[in-house]
Amino acid sequence: DDDTDEILYSTTSTQFSIGLSTGVLRLEHPFSPGLLVDHFNETITIKDSPCLLSDPLCHSESIVITIFITTVNKNSPRFLQNICGTSIQFLENNTREQTIALLYVYDDDRGENGQINILFPSEQSRTTVSGLRNTAYSQFYIEQLNQTGSTRQGLIKTNEIFDYDEPGTTRVCLKVLIILAFCSLRIDLIDINDNRPTFAMTSWSYTIYRSSFPTINNTTLLRIIADDADSGLNGIINYYIGSLYIPYFTINRRTGYIAFRSDIS
Repeated sequence: DDDTDEILYSTTSTQFSIGLSTGVLRLEHPFSPGLLVDHFNETITIKDSPCLLSDPLCHSESIVITIFITTVNKNSPRFLQNICGTSIQFLENNTREQTIALLYVYDDDRGENGQINILFPSEQSRTTVSGLRNTAYSQFYIEQLNQTGSTRQGLIKTNEIFDYDEPGTTRVCLKVLIILAFCSLRIDLIDINDNRPTFAMTSWSYTIYRSSFPTINNTTLLRIIADDADSGLNGIINYYIGSLYIPYFTINRRTGYIAFRSDIS
């Protein structure tokens, strides 16, 4: 000030404050988490002291300064719906590109720092607890939907048709990666009863010589053998002979052994 008058600084901002005599601009309140703007236009006024702005001898001047907000990546993205650490199940004989899991990820950051990318770990990170390489990742892929605000959805889909009874396909463990966050999922393949039991031979012939076998009930004659490619309860075979009651023979429902039901002498 050419008159060597004291200069007073002021602003009408509610977000920032300015030192009355120093002109130092400070942040008055922290930015809200949901802040959507990247800059503020603030009016700064200076005037002679002491005087009122209504005083014609009071000189003042105002300028508008633009304060740009630079965001930092301070928030880690996080998976929603408590899906991490859980098990997901789907039936064998699925279709390719079938969705078996939905992932919802949220990030509080704004701009580029809030962009979410959902993917499987790198090749070097695809190892099991025992240190072996997990090859199951090639059987699945993640389809990312467009991000809406702070949330992005990803779909885990199948790359192939699964057969429960094929070795190594009954259970897989996958990790899903987003920046600074991991989510482990166990995917269980559920068996369906899609295989018919088959006899080991197409025909069976057995000759009974009366002199060779004692005529005692439950004497074992031969065993019928069958196989079912299904697993678990779906692979259990029950054996039957014709109708519910055959006069001379009976078969063990579980083992397939045929025995005398009654004395045939």
